[in-house]
Amino acid sequence: MSGKILTFGNEARKKMLAGIDSLERAVVTTLGPRGRCALFYKGTSHPIITKDGVSVAREVSFSDHLMNAGACIIKEAAEITNSEAGDGTTTTIFLGSQLCKDGVRLIESGREPIEIQKGFDAACNDVVEALEKYKKVVSSSKDILSIATISANNDPEVGKTVLNAFEGLGEGGVVNVLDSHNKSGKTIVEFSAGMEWPRGLSSGRFITNKKAEKYEVEEPKIAIFDFVPELEDCVDMLNFCLGKSFPCVFIAEEFGEDLETMCINMSIERKARFALIKAPGVSSIDLSERLKDIAVFTGTRVIKDRDDLKEFIKKNENGEMFGSCKSISSGMFKTTIIDGNGKDKEIEARVEEMKADIEKGMKDSNVGISSEEVRVIKNRIAALTGGIANISVGGLSETRIKELLDRYVDAVCAVNAAISDGIVPGGGTALLKAARDVRKKEIILMILLGPAMKLFLKFAKSQSLKLLVQ
Repeated sequence: MSGKILTFGNEARKKMLAGIDSLERAVVTTLGPRGRCALFYKGTSHPIITKDGVSVAREVSFSDHLMNAGACIIKEAAEITNSEAGDGTTTTIFLGSQLCKDGVRLIESGREPIEIQKGFDAACNDVVEALEKYKKVVSSSKDILSIATISANNDPEVGKTVLNAFEGLGEGGVVNVLDSHNKSGKTIVEFSAGMEWPRGLSSGRFITNKKAEKYEVEEPKIAIFDFVPELEDCVDMLNFCLGKSFPCVFIAEEFGEDLETMCINMSIERKARFALIKAPGVSSIDLSERLKDIAVFTGTRVIKDRDDLKEFIKKNENGEMFGSCKSISSGMFKTTIIDGNGKDKEIEARVEEMKADIEKGMKDSNVGISSEEVRVIKNRIAALTGGIANISVGGLSETRIKELLDRYVDAVCAVNAAISDGIVPGGGTALLKAARDVRKKEIILMILLGPAMKLFLKFAKSQSLKLLVQ
């Protein structure tokens, strides 16, 4: 077993600061709309060109463990900024680095670390409060275009494409950025007006549009199962739809072999418009939640087991228990439901339930929720409310596609943050104004509260604000 390396005091702090400083210097060149790109090459893949601060930071590591420890502290802060805001990671690294340097300087001058921390926290709260005054609500297309263009390193084409994606969505819509692997150089925006997931038909023999290789049907009856339905479970439902000449779609994770065979035969021999479609979900919990989304969207309920199925059939004498929609399009790897006939109140209740899940997960550390889980839930909300826009990024090479992907991701994240929380003057001017406002507040407090408060503010708050005006 290898021994531990123990380092203490100034020696440890200097090593950690060296790592923080090196990370800052590697990342800070990408800062702002006039920032430069960084290039790194791992030797086993295509070179990567990016001006995304957190992407650059992830590639920085050191052989010295203490330098790595220092860098990781700032990386963690940048990752949190990236998950919550999607942009501003380079600014986070720069400010975090300056705070660490200032904190170490104060410690070496004899200040108590806990008091320094209290001063930083107090200054942070005051600055955030001051910034609220300069916040502007984003509502116009001009604002969105400007934000997207600037965030994409002043690329007007990226700005226009992102604006097109956001303008094509309703309230609550979600914009995704995807690698199309398209070497033609074209970037395409595709809109989904309804609910979509990356699974499709259980068999290609259900395809009705041979050219498009899709099953396409209008106003189908829909049944959703949270178990594997067999033929004997579904005979009554199939006969009902056949007798009424209703198109019929069953949605489940998997299907019994006999059920699939019977549905195929009925579709071919009796020209019934039946189809079995595989449900979305990467886990049993995720599957159940997504099935509930589809059920609410189409105006039905999930059939949980065979006993529940008997109850469903009993109440479904006239077909009123089935879900429905304007149309369904399903290939082997993608399904889209357009204009589900779910009730507005039930959809709104489902959306509020998902929003509550996000809020609870972010507030309660015992529950916990990752940025990826938040993204998935937001996509589910968008599918129920505003639709989805996919920006499929193309380029003339893999290197170019990767670089454009980062630009599009930064632009989309910046627009999302701006729409959600507003914007402030850029280029560091908002921080300068906030520092000025906090100084005025300090002067008033000094006059009112006397020498004791003056002493506290001088060493605890003023030092932390110094970096904001540098």
